[in-house]
Amino acid sequence: MNKQLIPLKKNDDVVLDIVDYTADGNGVGKTGDGFAVFVPCTAVGDKVEAHIIKVAKNYAVGKIRAVLNASDDRIVPDCPVFERCGGCCFRHISYEAELRSKQSRVEECIRRSAGLDSPVLPILSAGDGRYRNKAIYQFDVKNGEIVAGFYAPVSHRVIPCGDCRLHPSVFGSILADVIRLASRFRVPVYNEETKEGILRRLFIRRSESSGEISVCFVTGGRKMPHTAEITDALIKAFPAISGVFLNISSTVGNAVLSDKLTKLRGKDTLTDVLLGKEFVISPLSFFQVNRAGAELLYSVVKECVSDSSSLLDMYCGTGTIGICAADGSSR
Repeated sequence: MNKQLIPLKKNDDVVLDIVDYTADGNGVGKTGDGFAVFVPCTAVGDKVEAHIIKVAKNYAVGKIRAVLNASDDRIVPDCPVFERCGGCCFRHISYEAELRSKQSRVEECIRRSAGLDSPVLPILSAGDGRYRNKAIYQFDVKNGEIVAGFYAPVSHRVIPCGDCRLHPSVFGSILADVIRLASRFRVPVYNEETKEGILRRLFIRRSESSGEISVCFVTGGRKMPHTAEITDALIKAFPAISGVFLNISSTVGNAVLSDKLTKLRGKDTLTDVLLGKEFVISPLSFFQVNRAGAELLYSVVKECVSDSSSLLDMYCGTGTIGICAADGSSR
């Protein structure tokens, strides 16, 4: 399609029926001549009025002006920052509708990418509530106050979020206490543009088998002042915290941690369990963030490995899949 035939331009308003989702969860509508328009926070079955904010050669991007007819899949989002935060894309539809969309996505990939016309087994659900055992909060200053949350889509603009529905509620309580303590001791927040300030991120991880929590302060190139007072106050307020760490990271970009890790208090590691196997985890370790989902997936893999099978675990990271599945293989 050449430029002269593109039916839309920026700032147009257009009425669309949403008929599909993109891989990253945006709704897909099409104009009368089949030109695709991607609209975040829409649901299959919606009829919406969309305002065009970007036009490319083969597609456009819009944002909702109004929902004219709502899909039966629509629900009221349970998160007040859902439409601004970049963490979730399906909190406006039912969990059953989300599963259907993911089943359809896999079936489409099998047909289109693999060229196979094979049946796909029904999707398995591990549940949708507070499943993440790890959180990384970004700090910022708004109206003179320290805030923390997550980046808006395709940006480094922090959207404050005190209680993310993907994480255990205790994470939000710890975050609130860190903000209070940082404000009390006047710890300067790191500014990505000027490279000034100290407090950059907060990394929290929880062992679901033991309930123990590790907390890691990530700073921008310097040590954090008042670490003893802040650390002692946190451990007193939250006895489940078993280790507190400091990570000095002056890296530019999206890398969360550097290798400059110092333990401030407590244990060096957490221990969690997958299918009866214990894994020792440091703040620098990779570990599946959805433990229930990982156990479900690994159980399926384990069923596929017979006593006569040989298991080759490539690109395995910490090797959790191979370790959990190896009981039924010849390794």
